[in-house]
Amino acid sequence: MAEMAECGPYAGEGFDLDQFIIPPNDELICAICHMVVNEPVLTSCGHSYCKYCIEKWCNGKEVVTCPVDNEQLKPSQIFPDKKTDRIVLSLEVKCTNNPCRWKGELRQKQKHLKICSHKAVKCILEGCNVKVPRILMEKHTNTCGWRLLHCKPCNLSYPKKDEETVQHKDDCPLAFLPCRFSEIGCTFKGRESARDEHCESAVQTHLHIACETIRDNKEQISDLHKELDKVRQELQTKSCDHMKEVNAIREKHDEAIRDNKGQIEALSKEHGIASNTIHENKEQLDTLKKELGIASETIRKNRDQIAKLSTACKTQYTDGTFVWRICNYKDKYKKAVAFATNQEVKGGNSDSDDDISMAGDIMVSLPFYTSRYGYKMRLKAYPNGYGDGKGTHLSLSIRIMKGEYDAILEWPFRRKITLSLINQSEQWRSETVEIYPDDATPDKKHKFERPIENENVGCGYSCFISHMELNSGDYIKDDVIFIEAVIT
Repeated sequence: MAEMAECGPYAGEGFDLDQFIIPPNDELICAICHMVVNEPVLTSCGHSYCKYCIEKWCNGKEVVTCPVDNEQLKPSQIFPDKKTDRIVLSLEVKCTNNPCRWKGELRQKQKHLKICSHKAVKCILEGCNVKVPRILMEKHTNTCGWRLLHCKPCNLSYPKKDEETVQHKDDCPLAFLPCRFSEIGCTFKGRESARDEHCESAVQTHLHIACETIRDNKEQISDLHKELDKVRQELQTKSCDHMKEVNAIREKHDEAIRDNKGQIEALSKEHGIASNTIHENKEQLDTLKKELGIASETIRKNRDQIAKLSTACKTQYTDGTFVWRICNYKDKYKKAVAFATNQEVKGGNSDSDDDISMAGDIMVSLPFYTSRYGYKMRLKAYPNGYGDGKGTHLSLSIRIMKGEYDAILEWPFRRKITLSLINQSEQWRSETVEIYPDDATPDKKHKFERPIENENVGCGYSCFISHMELNSGDYIKDDVIFIEAVIT
């Protein structure tokens, strides 16, 4: 309800305290909603309330009880408080649309919000539900999938997103159409009648192209199999070497123990030289301990290498689109809520987007590359939210990771990132946000630089989608949600 009050001077309950530059006095706080009074009224017992709050409290009753001192009140004992109203509307507030720096009186805020360049507004194109800052609207509409395209021959209009699927594209009698075998490499284009003649006369050509395509595909599949066999062989070799080293150390250790036993038996017969023999045994034991320490370090390094190889096998290569399927979402949401509750009891803090150690309320996707030799990234989802979205929203962020091909890529990262929570019944109603690295504020530019550590700080939205919207739509089906990241 605090958001209602922010939309206009008299739209609901009290004004949110966070927008005021100087905290208002207690006399200006509504005793019902505990926010700054909106269209204030004063009771005969001397307490101030929002008009909306007291009317809701009265609910048409002839006599009500004051929420503060339990005094009986009649509607005739509640009066408009114009003096307090003028004081409240004169208080200085700030715009809550980061990074906007506007400041002014509360009575001027609604006028500012109508023109605020940083306020998130819905795309002006019909059918698009994406919200972007007003200052980026023109940039968004230039790339939006809902912008209209026109068939040049007959001037039919259709959305850009339907460019590949619109039925008219293949039916327009005036349009130049590609050959029906264009997918396998035929470059012919012409009107429908000419295309039909071409398809009848170029059977041998199409068959030759198809054979070449099949041959190329077989070669690619063969190369992929060879690469997979090579990775498997490396893993097996590392594992065998690791076991050989362990067995060798174990045999050496057993042999040393047998030697020590023999020496101890000899020492029991020769008491005169016992102290010297014991000293030698201690030196040998120290040497064995050092060797065991070296062996343990070798084992640890081998395990790290095996883990890296295993992670590399799991990393996905994409064409710029990564879809993350999250199963058992409701159970993970409950665990995130329980984890947050435990943190509050212990005095911990898991709100930070960069707190990787507290994994109890965070879900992390497998790493993926934007292309075969592209950027490496991964997604992080917070079912119970973080920051401004804690407890009310699903929060989502994406991170740039240190990849194998960073040395040949362009830095800083400058491509558009589109994050979507897919509506499983009507995909066009999916919840979508866009991130433009070039428009990032100076304090966030480092998120798109080449990673020095394993991964950069994440960038995303703490209030990606509210729990109410998530549960009321068709985003969750069979306890599964899909989150899509598109890099263009």
